[in-house]
Amino acid sequence: MDDKRGIKETFMTYQARLKGLCCLYEDVVERRSCNLAGSDRTRQTNFERLVEGIAIQLALTWEIFTRDALLDSIVDYPEKFREREVKDPNWEPKARKDVEKVLITDQGKRFISFKNASDLVKHARDWIETTDEKKNPFLALDLGLVRHLNRFVTLRNHLVHRSSYSKDAFNKDFPGAKSPGKYLKEKINEEEVSKRYNQKYELGYFIEVFKRSLSRMAEAKSIALDPLS
Repeated sequence: MDDKRGIKETFMTYQARLKGLCCLYEDVVERRSCNLAGSDRTRQTNFERLVEGIAIQLALTWEIFTRDALLDSIVDYPEKFREREVKDPNWEPKARKDVEKVLITDQGKRFISFKNASDLVKHARDWIETTDEKKNPFLALDLGLVRHLNRFVTLRNHLVHRSSYSKDAFNKDFPGAKSPGKYLKEKINEEEVSKRYNQKYELGYFIEVFKRSLSRMAEAKSIALDPLS
């Protein structure tokens, strides 16, 4: 079966959203072009809130992209999902909504969620394919990228939930960091820059992780995307 137009649009939509966030990051963090009023302490706090807002948007756009890409892939290659989850030999999904109906939990109130990138890749293997990246683009995410994505999910969870559990997980993955905003705005030590995709700031490093993840997955699907600077 040839890939349907849907998954290409999914990739292109995510790329456009990611490009917008890249531009925002460059303006806010690299060029410091935002003019914040108040005392030095107030400006610093507000700057950290801006950085955290960009991080939350990065997480949200990634979650939307991976959800849609997963659904699109199951629609295109439903055999394994049908066997594991539907158990109806006549089931043939025509659109995302057909797959969503199977994955809705809590009496139709909530779509299934994934703990982190590792959990997402595991489910993609269970539901789509374990060896063919053309069918399952999540296989293109190597262990290094998955590890970095998992760390970002930990940071995102602490930003959103602010619970003692999310704080403990954040402190474990980011030892010494006082808060997500303070960590993300920090400059990377010059000795470490070459190991961190040549990025100057921690937030820029994570943006590069998302860019590389998109690139790997698009390449697996033979989807041509414009390069992100």
